[in-house]
Amino acid sequence: DNDFDLTFVWKQDGAGYNQYNFLGINGNDIKADVPNSGTDTAKHVGFYFVDSVLYASVASGTTQTRTDISSGVTFTNINVFRIAKTASQVLFYVNGTLKTTTTTNLPSGSGNMFLEFACERHTSGSNSYYLANNYVYRVKTS
Repeated sequence: DNDFDLTFVWKQDGAGYNQYNFLGINGNDIKADVPNSGTDTAKHVGFYFVDSVLYASVASGTTQTRTDISSGVTFTNINVFRIAKTASQVLFYVNGTLKTTTTTNLPSGSGNMFLEFACERHTSGSNSYYLANNYVYRVKTS
């Protein structure tokens, strides 16, 4: 039933909030682009950091459930993010505190899910980094 428990440690660099990040499990091979709105209906379970908002997010492949869990999180501190998924729910923790539990739109069915960390900076001349399973690639915008 694809249960898993993942923990990430991450810190926002504080260089401005023109950044879009995803930490989690993705149903695509790799996200070609982190949506700047954090809106994503492709199968996934993870955290989206969009500008100054942190979302807990799951999607079934057609519908997304996204919850703002920013309250009480200092983005420029080192934070510990945890996702605990069972067949019927996903629990999202930040620094040991349960922020939300989601029971709708969980990804299911056949197909692979991929561990992914993606970081984009949407300014001219910036770099975007993607780490998924066993490869890393960088994209430089003009």
